[in-house]
Amino acid sequence: ISYWDAGAFYQYVTAYHWSLTQMTPGSLQVNPVNTPERIFTIMALVMGVIFFSTIVSMLSAKTMQRRMRTQQEALHLRKLDMFLRSRCIPMTTAVAVHKQAKERMCQRGAMKLEDVPVVRSLSEGVQRMLKHDLYKRHLTHPIFRWWDVADTLGLQIFCTEAVSFVNLAPGDSAFHPNTSADVAYVMISGELTYSISQGLALSLHADTDADSEASESDAEVAVRAE
Repeated sequence: ISYWDAGAFYQYVTAYHWSLTQMTPGSLQVNPVNTPERIFTIMALVMGVIFFSTIVSMLSAKTMQRRMRTQQEALHLRKLDMFLRSRCIPMTTAVAVHKQAKERMCQRGAMKLEDVPVVRSLSEGVQRMLKHDLYKRHLTHPIFRWWDVADTLGLQIFCTEAVSFVNLAPGDSAFHPNTSADVAYVMISGELTYSISQGLALSLHADTDADSEASESDAEVAVRAE
């Protein structure tokens, strides 16, 4: 029975098999019988080689990146263990430190502006514009909106010099009891918990991953949730 006389399923499987042979060393008894078919086969072979080599290179690169990251993390943990042993740290503390260090290394928090090195190559004016647009959406107090209308450059400088993102992992503290407060926080995501200690002193701990903005201020620490 010829190819054209076969059923649709056989024709589809044969065509799929032929397309795979253009990217792999496999063979198939389907050969071009005229010049247009031969030209099409040559083009398919070239595209198959390019596609197959691209896929292989991408997989190899991803595998190497993951392997290098794993080796780097293991090296950091070995150095930490060597440091703890050399300082004769008690076993209970060393285990807690190792466990939390491993957990923090596995966490992938939100990307920060400092994680993009190319930003440092931008001009000062463009950096001010970028930080202004990045932070002003979270500065929702009416005074900041008025400031943005009255003096945009001043608010840009404020966002550049006095505002930054702070990522808190579970267990981190935003501030501690009986310490002077030199920043104000605006929580934009996550959960924070107050804990009372030493009378009426308060400390703020992250229950889950929390993102906040910290801005310099002469007032006491304030926390406001959006």
